[in-house]
Amino acid sequence: MDLTPRPGTTSSATPAAVEPPPDEPPGDGAHLDAVMRALVDVSPVAVVAVDGTGTVVFANPQAQALSGWGEDLLGLPVEVLVPDDRVERHRMLRDDYLEAPEFREFHHGAGLWWKRRDGGLVPVDISLTPVELAPGRSWTFAAATDVTERVRAQEQVLDLTRSYRMLAEVNQAILRSDGLGEVLQATCRVAVEEGGFLAAWLGRARPDGDTVVVDAIAGPARDLVGPVGTLVALGDRRLSGVTAAALRTGHSRAWAQVSGPAHEPLPTPVADLGVVDAVALPVREVDGELVVLTLYDGRADVFVPSLVRMLEQVAFNLALAVERFEDKARVERLAAHRRDLSARLLSAQEDERRRLAAELHDDPIQTLAATELRISMLRSRMTPGRESRPGDPAEPEKVLGMVDTVRDGIRAAITSLRDVLTGLEPPSLATSWEEAVCTTAGQVLETSMTRWSVVASPDGAALRRWDGARGAQALRIVQEALVNVRDHADAAQVEVRTHPVDGGVEVTVTDDGVGLPEEGVHPRRGHRGVQTMQDRAETMGGWCRLERVRTGGTRVRFFLPAVESG
Repeated sequence: MDLTPRPGTTSSATPAAVEPPPDEPPGDGAHLDAVMRALVDVSPVAVVAVDGTGTVVFANPQAQALSGWGEDLLGLPVEVLVPDDRVERHRMLRDDYLEAPEFREFHHGAGLWWKRRDGGLVPVDISLTPVELAPGRSWTFAAATDVTERVRAQEQVLDLTRSYRMLAEVNQAILRSDGLGEVLQATCRVAVEEGGFLAAWLGRARPDGDTVVVDAIAGPARDLVGPVGTLVALGDRRLSGVTAAALRTGHSRAWAQVSGPAHEPLPTPVADLGVVDAVALPVREVDGELVVLTLYDGRADVFVPSLVRMLEQVAFNLALAVERFEDKARVERLAAHRRDLSARLLSAQEDERRRLAAELHDDPIQTLAATELRISMLRSRMTPGRESRPGDPAEPEKVLGMVDTVRDGIRAAITSLRDVLTGLEPPSLATSWEEAVCTTAGQVLETSMTRWSVVASPDGAALRRWDGARGAQALRIVQEALVNVRDHADAAQVEVRTHPVDGGVEVTVTDDGVGLPEEGVHPRRGHRGVQTMQDRAETMGGWCRLERVRTGGTRVRFFLPAVESG
């Protein structure tokens, strides 16, 4: 209790005179008449009386209870009710007050505390009333009102106000920032600067479920969890327990909720930094890892439900920011992937043109050129008037042999051109999927010794799940896989199998040939078959892989998603 005058709080009220009863000697506590003593005893506030020496000469039951001294308070100096760091100043101000005692009021806002016997401090409002007992003798009555609840309510309002400012600043940071890391760091900084909290940090729980990586810090959080990038075990006492509880439950957790019914103090590593209360607020997952915001404060019971609800709004807005940056990163990755895919498709088109040019030049054109030469030779032999030369074979047999050679060359050229046209011809899905695959296999493997078989859903489920574009690309992938089998696998048997799976259709092309080389398949200039198959699948939102078969051979496996209904 601080019984010191403050400027501007005096009153014109004069000391009340209390005449002692005629049968009682002056200068004793009995000078209080029975009525006044009864009134003071039943007062709802703590009341003590101090004589001119600063000694407590009276204390009602409320004062005894509030101080924790009981009746032992009587006879003690009033400074036992004053915080230790203000005792000397209180003596000086008390002496000044006694020179001109008058009614005065002081409020807790001026820094008034009532010290308890156990050393605890209670916020109070004080009013001083001098009472004259006899000429030259007076007591000063001090009425102390415990304003703990009022101060707590004011602090809660202040905390909420600070949290509103924190929310506003976090929102501004979200709008201004270019990256998620910048937003996370700004949130911690604002929590300390605007929210008034002692420290703040943000971390992500790792998939192992036992550790959390620090993403942002502010205040003395570095002394608790280390710098950004530190990996901290959830069982580490520096985390105070609230972080682990929030990650385990997925809900906000304050220290009062995890400390147990005994309300134990925070662990030593945290308490040594002046932390008295803590709260952890889950944000949301980032790349499969849950983000959590942990705040520390140097006051007890700060994180009451109303403040936690306000802070959960901060966490919610932060979650929206996380989602926004995730979407932005996802769009950027998708755009980069699309650009890469487009470039690969353009490259594939150029490679396909070169391949066609090479095939036409190396086979049909060369065959036709040789055929033209033989026809010219045949024509020269059939020129009228030409005389036979000595040693020439019988002319009719010679001519027939040349005619047969020309015919064979023309047939070879026709076969080569048919193969080229087969590769260029758009896939036809006018019939069932199984029939379309059979037609393709028959065309590709017509001149090959490789046997083939097709296994597909008898109800045509693949075509019902795909649209025309997906079906055409699937047939192109099968066609390219069969061409690879014909040209490179040296296989006796190849099987094309189709079956519906969750979300789409999976197709496999399996041969029993020489298999994949140990170093894998790498695209070569003019030989982009594998890459083209993968590009076609990815263009349709699917995937394509090459696998080694344990019994020997190669399997091409690809998936194309079903068309979204509705």
